[in-house]
Amino acid sequence: MNSALVALAVMVGRIVLDSLAGYALARLEFRGRNGGFLLIIGTLMIPAIVLIIPRFIVLKQLGMLGTYQGLIVPFAADAFGIFLMKQFFASIPKEIEEAAKIDGASRFRMFFQVILPMARPALAALAIFSFQGTWNGFVDPLIIAANNQDIWTLWP
Repeated sequence: MNSALVALAVMVGRIVLDSLAGYALARLEFRGRNGGFLLIIGTLMIPAIVLIIPRFIVLKQLGMLGTYQGLIVPFAADAFGIFLMKQFFASIPKEIEEAAKIDGASRFRMFFQVILPMARPALAALAIFSFQGTWNGFVDPLIIAANNQDIWTLWP
């Protein structure tokens, strides 16, 4: 049951945060956008095993070891999801947003009522990848929840 709870929470977090970040990178003009995107893509080249000890130290300092927050928050957004959503949003014609803007829609209304419903295929793919990746996670939950058997996502 804990595995399903954690996997669902991470999946929802990734859908929300990755889609917002992807939309911002695809559509909003701000200083450092390209550099930020390169930094996000650069994190895909870092092996996950390298981040275990720094993540453990940060979670220990924040008091999140052995909690559900420690299993969910560090994984609530990822570079792959941001990349996937950015590329999908960049493929949507800007004229659709311009039509919504002419109709008086704010930026958030454009996103939630016009763009996001069009992104259902990408959101479905992101949901599947996120759920499966979190469900199959072994090392991170084992280290984060080692001292609290009540939140173990699997039984050794």
